[in-house]
Amino acid sequence: MEISKKLFIFEKDEDITREHRKSTGLPRPYYQTGKMNPFQGLREKRYKDRVFGKIVRNRITGDVSFEGLLMALGLIRVFARNKKAKITLSEIGKKFCLFENPMFNDSLTTSLSKDECGFLATKCIPKRPLELKIIQNVINIIKETDHGKTQVTPCELDEVCTTAILEYVKSKDAKWRDKIKSEIIDRTERLDAKNKSMIARRSLSTSDQDRREIDREIKQTPIEACRIGTMGRISELGIVEWDIESGRSEYTIADEKLAESIKKL
Repeated sequence: MEISKKLFIFEKDEDITREHRKSTGLPRPYYQTGKMNPFQGLREKRYKDRVFGKIVRNRITGDVSFEGLLMALGLIRVFARNKKAKITLSEIGKKFCLFENPMFNDSLTTSLSKDECGFLATKCIPKRPLELKIIQNVINIIKETDHGKTQVTPCELDEVCTTAILEYVKSKDAKWRDKIKSEIIDRTERLDAKNKSMIARRSLSTSDQDRREIDREIKQTPIEACRIGTMGRISELGIVEWDIESGRSEYTIADEKLAESIKKL
């Protein structure tokens, strides 16, 4: 929370634009009031659950697992002892902790050092095969843009995510494959059709209130969430440069060496 507070003040004072804010994924600080309200409490809990992790029980099988970003990247390991979950650093987690972090040294413009970025990109992300495949495909399509192709669009990036997911699930059992198709692919198609209908309605509306109501009905699809999350992560890792011009996102390869290393994994 201390870093979140420093970042929030720094970014406000420096007028940092949204795509370059490092505080985006952190809980909003409540230093101005000194008290946490229920909404802030929920956001902080959500952050802790997503990053540090939480114990999850599968509703179908009853299996218990520990899920969160640190676990997904292989930075921690969990084991049971006396019916209690014990958490410790993994071997690569110990190595990662040895890197200097710029924010712990009061550098608020960079959240990760070059060594940390390289380690996460080449040692941790490969533990998530689907994530790795999506990132590799994204790098390929952006590199085409760098060599003269028209700027990559969100729709093209969504297609990259969709294709990677469909290819990945081919190697999985039917039950798991059907689950992913239902929750991600099919749901995206349903929401996308509804969103297009809403956008068409909005274009014909002459009422500001009606437009606002329509905007609230437009929902983010699972594939859009995948694309936004992926682009945010590889931007944070310094693999791509993400700029917003006239409301449009533009991407270029920021670290050619790191991008090539990831492509070869």
